[in-house]
Amino acid sequence: GGATIVVDHGSGWTKIGFSEDKEPMSVFPTIVSQSAPKSKSTGSNSFASNTQTSFLVGDEIGSFTNDNELTHPVYRGLINDWDGIEQVYHYIFDRKLDLSSEQHPVFGTDSGIGPRAR
Repeated sequence: GGATIVVDHGSGWTKIGFSEDKEPMSVFPTIVSQSAPKSKSTGSNSFASNTQTSFLVGDEIGSFTNDNELTHPVYRGLINDWDGIEQVYHYIFDRKLDLSSEQHPVFGTDSGIGPRAR
């Protein structure tokens, strides 16, 4: 496989890069906004979208969206919206890296402050 991709999806920011790099190659807000429906699409990347709904993620959103349309898939270090985090990964592999996740090991970080077992 290729170089290991590191993904740190935090409550506020997502950082991505390659394990051998000292700095992330991209940092963007961990936010998702649903946009107008579009026709189905296919792609060569393993995270390629095949849904009717289009999503904007991170720095794609810009200032033209209403706060009520935004979702924050990570809250206090924990994923609380799996559909939203899936869109973040689509964005990472399809738009930011233009790489297939099947050809590169992926290392995801964890906050380490998950809920306590009772």
